[in-house]
Amino acid sequence: MSTEANKEALRRIIEDGYNAGNTDAVNQYVADGMIDHNPQVGQEPGREGWKKTIDQARRAFPDLYISLDTVIGEDDWVMMRGRICGTNTGELEIPGMDQSLPPTGKKMEVLNMALARFENGKMVERWLLRDERQFAEQMGLMG
Repeated sequence: MSTEANKEALRRIIEDGYNAGNTDAVNQYVADGMIDHNPQVGQEPGREGWKKTIDQARRAFPDLYISLDTVIGEDDWVMMRGRICGTNTGELEIPGMDQSLPPTGKKMEVLNMALARFENGKMVERWLLRDERQFAEQMGLMG
């Protein structure tokens, strides 16, 4: 696949999967055995684990939105930079800990960057960098 096709696949993952909440659309662009090098705590491996993580995030932040401020690519590699935004109006599940935090009503806006590798038009690996401290501060989890 071309670099432009890989960039469009990443856009569709963000727009359709995260922003629209259509995790079935992720099937078209993410390989079943995708390796997430920075999974959420308790996240199951592969595409299905990633889809569950998207669902959990959207339950906690129903208005979840990830901006795509920059998308660059070369060969099989695509990198994006943007912001993940939303209002915590649902329970915030803590995967792997069998507990959740009640809704705070607080808004978040956190820097989000990802690097992905594609094969045959599907994401096979992903590295994620997100400002977790900023998220925790905005949610009132730390001072």
